Amino acid sequence: MSNASWEVGNGESINIWTKPWLSCKAQESPMGPAPLQYLNLTVSDFFLPNSREWNVNMIRLVLPMEEQKILAIKPSVTGAPDKLSWLGAKSGSYTTKKNLPPTGVEGQLAPWILWGIWTARNNLVFNDKLTSATETFSKAISLAREWGTCQTISSPLPAVPPTQAQASPNCIVINSDAAWNETLNVAGLGWVMEGQRTTSFSLPAHHVRTPLAAEALALREAIWKCRELGFTRIRCESDSAVLVKALKEDTFLTGLYGILIDIQALASSFECISFNWISRKKNVEADVLAKQILSVELALMASPTLV
Repeated sequence: MSNASWEVGNGESINIWTKPWLSCKAQESPMGPAPLQYLNLTVSDFFLPNSREWNVNMIRLVLPMEEQKILAIKPSVTGAPDKLSWLGAKSGSYTTKKNLPPTGVEGQLAPWILWGIWTARNNLVFNDKLTSATETFSKAISLAREWGTCQTISSPLPAVPPTQAQASPNCIVINSDAAWNETLNVAGLGWVMEGQRTTSFSLPAHHVRTPLAAEALALREAIWKCRELGFTRIRCESDSAVLVKALKEDTFLTGLYGILIDIQALASSFECISFNWISRKKNVEADVLAKQILSVELALMASPTLV
């Protein structure tokens, strides 16, 4: 049965015990009961101060058995809100108008029903409180209506999207790529910036679950670097057709929410930007950079520690 789970943005709305957030494939949260002193912890409490990087010491103190799962989650470094995703869809979004009674709710109701069931389960397990099916369904409708109202009231006017950048003397062309080691979940990220002069960058990334996540991380790092350098017109090129399609259509991919929402947020800071697919043959330089940095990182990991 398909269900819903939370994807981490800023981690502020996700209680680590009562909301499923550890997996993008199934509903999963840490096993209870929660220690009293940690009862109200949210995912954001696992970040280092003033950052969205994981605090490994805090994770080992509270949830040592979940360390690897948590570190593989890539939060939003720009502070985007958390997102409830429907796990039965590649985009994490689900809407339905069939097989439900009239509710006055537009859009997503099923995730709120699942959320109500999950909350009822936790109330039974942790508080010994039984919640009826009718009460659960009514609560789901209420929450969905409240959410919809908040979106209507608080949503800002849609920003004017940046124009699509074409290759020109004033446009920086970015080629990004990634190499991935499945055994160790380590990736090498590489990108090349070509304008009046050509510069290249690379860095390793750990706890990367999929090659697609690695490709998305490489592009996010490249765009972030462009903003740091003050570029205003960029053309992004990648040989990942899935990633480019998601960015062009402004959709999310389950498990990549934190990375993709960051790319969208960063994109809005440019005068113009575009995302374009290229063949692997045209992405050789970035590919070589990614493979080289991955090889170096794997060699360092394999080297014995000198005392």
